[in-house]
Amino acid sequence: MNKLCICILTYNRPEAISEVLEKELVFLNRYSTELGIFDSSESMETELIVEKYMNQGYKNLFYQKCDLGIYTSASKKIYLIYEEMMKKSYDYIWMIHDHTTFNETAFKYIFDQLGANGDFYFLEMRASRFSVNRILELNDFLPKAALSLARLGTAIVRRESFLEGTDWKHMSQKYLREENCGYCHVGYYFERMSELKNPRIIQLEFPRECFVDFKRYEKLGWHSASVRICLGHWGNTLMALPEQYTSKMTALQTQDKWLLSKYKLLEYKKSGNYRISDFLKYRKWIRLIMPENFCNAFWVAVLPYKTAVNKYFAKLLNEIEKQRKAGNKICLYGAGKDGFECFTFLSELDVKVDSFLVTKTEGNPKQLGGCPVNRADEYLKNNSAFVIIAILPKGVPEVKTYLDSLAAKGADLSYMEFA
Repeated sequence: MNKLCICILTYNRPEAISEVLEKELVFLNRYSTELGIFDSSESMETELIVEKYMNQGYKNLFYQKCDLGIYTSASKKIYLIYEEMMKKSYDYIWMIHDHTTFNETAFKYIFDQLGANGDFYFLEMRASRFSVNRILELNDFLPKAALSLARLGTAIVRRESFLEGTDWKHMSQKYLREENCGYCHVGYYFERMSELKNPRIIQLEFPRECFVDFKRYEKLGWHSASVRICLGHWGNTLMALPEQYTSKMTALQTQDKWLLSKYKLLEYKKSGNYRISDFLKYRKWIRLIMPENFCNAFWVAVLPYKTAVNKYFAKLLNEIEKQRKAGNKICLYGAGKDGFECFTFLSELDVKVDSFLVTKTEGNPKQLGGCPVNRADEYLKNNSAFVIIAILPKGVPEVKTYLDSLAAKGADLSYMEFA
């Protein structure tokens, strides 16, 4: 039986740690899986919560204080913990953040698959079913997985074959630089894979309901630095990878286009985090990462905020007013973080949204911001609606196809993309 250690990185979130321990600790104990809390908090609340569970007899739980003087950033924290865990006796290390929980079904699936003795496991948490695939070609894997692997929790590494043998000084000098540290772990993963001879890389897919991010509607902790991280750090990290990765240019364009959309750039501009100086500084990466949005990025940077909002959203706002006068409901398709941000943006412009629409209600909240979440096919049977698609760009074609199929069956609807 493989020995797995789950490392949870946390900072000033005692309530999150409490929720994670309440939901996972009992069944992890049954699998003899250790759970380590690596805490950089400024108070003792998290430590006291962990101590409470340890005093209840959970010997599979341990706590480690990460002094902020040493663990100066989340990026450095990742490297230091990996380097420390390399010296332990575990077979596998799974590093995850403090606001995602998983159910026992998902964990058992992971635990069973560790028996395949992979060197590196890539967890795809937003699939439609359980599935396992062997990755054979690193060049294909880079654009497929680089962005997902930026999210803590999507990688499980074998200590003996993956962590051991790492030149941490080299990795730190290359990927913990000021211009690329935001994706230092992505750089490490792919550089280390390239060093191994025929690495055994395994992709595990899970239905969406297996994992719940209970902080998904909150802004990212590095939200104010999104332009610098999503452009500069992302570009510099990928271009620093070994030459054998000839798919770097393709991988660059897999960056989360929502975080760099017209709407988000306007949001950054409003808060003073995107100016003409930022456009000039990062224009190389804008052209390489989102060439289709280069002109928009320029105009958002140079125009006054209100002028830019009118330029990019007048058409949508006019259509909403037209649809409302016609008696149609105004709906947002998508109840994820992107949909909620659209809802917030429209609310600030005094636009009332009648409902969020989703394909399936499982795994979604019943309401967001006081607005109900309904299954699209059921809601559109009884309501004429104007639907604003507010999801990640890669999912838009599928949603359009679905809405077209509902319209073909008699639903009275029209739709438009948000950003």
